[in-house]
Amino acid sequence: MPKERLYKKYAKFYDKIYAKKSYVEEVEFVRSVMRKFKAKGKNILDMACGTGTHAKLFSDSGFRLVGVDINREMLKIARKKAKNAIFLESQMQSFRSKDKFDVITCLFSAINYNRNLSELKNTIMKFYELLKKGGIVVFDLGFIKGKKGRIGGAKLDTYSEKGLQIARIGQANPSKDDPDVCKIDFLIFIKNKGTIDFEIDEHELGMFSVREVKNTMAKAGFSVKIYGGFTLKKFTNKSKVPIFVGIKK
Repeated sequence: MPKERLYKKYAKFYDKIYAKKSYVEEVEFVRSVMRKFKAKGKNILDMACGTGTHAKLFSDSGFRLVGVDINREMLKIARKKAKNAIFLESQMQSFRSKDKFDVITCLFSAINYNRNLSELKNTIMKFYELLKKGGIVVFDLGFIKGKKGRIGGAKLDTYSEKGLQIARIGQANPSKDDPDVCKIDFLIFIKNKGTIDFEIDEHELGMFSVREVKNTMAKAGFSVKIYGGFTLKKFTNKSKVPIFVGIKK
């Protein structure tokens, strides 16, 4: 996977744009899954940790957390936010660690940065190798092959406070070269203390079917459970987002 441009210039505004995101709910779901499957230990690997909001919540709850991301600017923010955690710059597939983890999380559709099935298989195998026996991995699949919910049309996100206004227009469309790849273009406008600037952010995400992901996890050795949203309700076709939980046998 190549390094993405993802907010390199505007990483400091990332948390503003996602101010309404339910980080607490997602962390509580992971903890519920840990209790359900009796995952022992306190060592968590947060893959694609971004600016470290999940990491801070876990760290503040007494977990020993390692956060990994490819974005250096985001990691700078994460280190200030969660001072008791360890943050490392790396890609999913190439990350190595002598230590094994009790839990691995890869949240906020980050698993979709595997752009094809081969990359996904390598990442899932990497997760399996990094877990202790009985450990669990938790990730959400935000972009699903054949599901049009987040594909097509434009979406506007805004944020405003004194001296700062942010507007981000995002559009997701299938790639012309590969219909199983989603191309997302963000146009970000920032007005900060009277100065106006903008940036174009481009991303390519792989789209997979729920069955493809489940089979990939099972072949890697995981026992697989799929939930609807960040709840312990079973995933159905009516669920907005599938949440995959893999238990290392």
